[in-house]
Amino acid sequence: FCRGRCPARSSGPKPGRGRPGRTFWNVAEIQRLIEKMLEDCQADAPETAPEDAAFIASVRACIQRHLQDELSLEEVGERLHFNAKYLSRKFKAITGTTLNDYITRIRMENAVNLLNQGDDSIERVARKCGYKATQYFIRRFKETYGITPGEYRKESVRLGGTLLNASASAGPEAGEAR
Repeated sequence: FCRGRCPARSSGPKPGRGRPGRTFWNVAEIQRLIEKMLEDCQADAPETAPEDAAFIASVRACIQRHLQDELSLEEVGERLHFNAKYLSRKFKAITGTTLNDYITRIRMENAVNLLNQGDDSIERVARKCGYKATQYFIRRFKETYGITPGEYRKESVRLGGTLLNASASAGPEAGEAR
């Protein structure tokens, strides 16, 4: 993760060592240590090159255009004229997430938006999000958000609004460097 300069790896003072009568760090020391670690790790993080940003933008646009379609790694690669393995490795190297995980996240965010917007059946929402099998869609939704799409809709209606922010599934935005 960090390359050598990380204070967590340094041989500096440890809690309870080299400081007579002290056994714990105080809050200010912990905060300074965390800030230093973040600065050092960010300094080591590679910048996203313009060609990488363009690559990610083209992948994202392809996924958005074909969200309702079957989207395997091979199909995205074919649509973008990339070898599937190259596409997979480059996408993960730039974003820190797999292409399949990214596609699932975008589909789940789309599902939340559709559930919040209208009265489409769960089956129709699943199809609009690219899932042919409604049961598989329900399982993936529950894995992502902890409740089924039907439960989500009922709770959302009961509470009179949106329960989840569409991007609540977490993870870095594709196109951002890690």
